[in-house]
Amino acid sequence: MKPVRLLRLLVLGACSLLPWLAHAQYNPYSVPIDSRSQFYLGASVGSSLPGDYSGRLSDWLSGAYNATTTLAPGDYIATSTSQDRTAFGGRLFGGLWVTPNFGLEAGYTGLGHIHWSARSLDTTGSFDVTDSGSVRPHAWYEAVLIATNRNGLRWFGKVGAYQASTTLEVSSLDNLSGASFGVSESIRNSGTLVGLGVSTPLGGHAALRMEAEDYLGVGRSDTPDIPPWHGNIVLLSVGYVQVF
Repeated sequence: MKPVRLLRLLVLGACSLLPWLAHAQYNPYSVPIDSRSQFYLGASVGSSLPGDYSGRLSDWLSGAYNATTTLAPGDYIATSTSQDRTAFGGRLFGGLWVTPNFGLEAGYTGLGHIHWSARSLDTTGSFDVTDSGSVRPHAWYEAVLIATNRNGLRWFGKVGAYQASTTLEVSSLDNLSGASFGVSESIRNSGTLVGLGVSTPLGGHAALRMEAEDYLGVGRSDTPDIPPWHGNIVLLSVGYVQVF
């Protein structure tokens, strides 16, 4: 079984246990639902879901090769592209519930290692190139959390800002001559983060937390040799929180 598929099953299984956990662990004075201010630290892992940019990559490659390759009338370059739709991601975070319904949080997020590949060729058989690349974004973020507490569960929304660093890599292989080359670029950008989540006590000062976060507009490249990656990445995660 693929790791991403197994991780999804674990997340779904954890979600199905939430009602039971809430019933078994509910105590109006237990953490994380408490009238006092609470500091917490946590870690989570999950599935990073980028948008489908295979069409954008195909258009970019076709445009780049048509601009640099002399084609006879009726010839053209066709590009087929595939891209990862999921990747492994995770977070380290900490925050403060100022009140049971208002919190502040900051953390570091690894948004996965996203691979893509393509093959470009013309109708005459005189042009045959295999391209591959990867996108590796990670981000620091700060966010405000607004929560409601029901039956031992804390449901919360999140909005904030992130500062991302994204490494973009591209390599090409000429299948006819055997020549190859590669280029990479590290870019930085900032953007908006939104999310929804739920947590439940596990007993003592521990909690289980599940979230869906959307990092809007991660990465932008202006280098001609790098594909124009610039998109949203959703992170679905489940994690452990220690409350102090």
